[in-house]
Amino acid sequence: MQRHLAAMTHFHHLAYERLFGVLETLTDEQYRGEQALFFGSIHGTVNHLHLVDCLWHWRIQGVKPEFWVTGLDMEVEADRNPLFQRTLQRSESFRRLVASMSEADLLTNISARTMSGGTIERPGHLMVMTVVNHGTHHRGQICAALTRMGIEYPPLDIPFFEELVQH
Repeated sequence: MQRHLAAMTHFHHLAYERLFGVLETLTDEQYRGEQALFFGSIHGTVNHLHLVDCLWHWRIQGVKPEFWVTGLDMEVEADRNPLFQRTLQRSESFRRLVASMSEADLLTNISARTMSGGTIERPGHLMVMTVVNHGTHHRGQICAALTRMGIEYPPLDIPFFEELVQH
């Protein structure tokens, strides 16, 4: 399980890198315009991705959030390139955290506060997979918006990441 989750969090980071390479080429109108996504624009969706990655990372580490979260649609960063860099730094930090976790760590329940003020207690491996699954979900939405705009993007399916191939 540990090896699998380490590969999945590496994929999560690499998928961001590939997607951001395309998003850097968009006009401001394409990037910030309404795209009928859960969070409106591509910018709103990337902000949401970064925010949720932060929340789960903090929960898994059992640390206090670095900033006050007012909602899941909160804008963490207004400018796209700093947002991309912050998201990549967070995903790389998360990848390193998961790589350092043992099987026992991943099987141990983690107690965390929810946005609604409640508490959940779940095994660490489920929380790690939540981050990856959530990222895949919203990256897919962004890719659908890119497709509607006629913009090509690189493959984001796991087998197309040579970096993940174990020799």
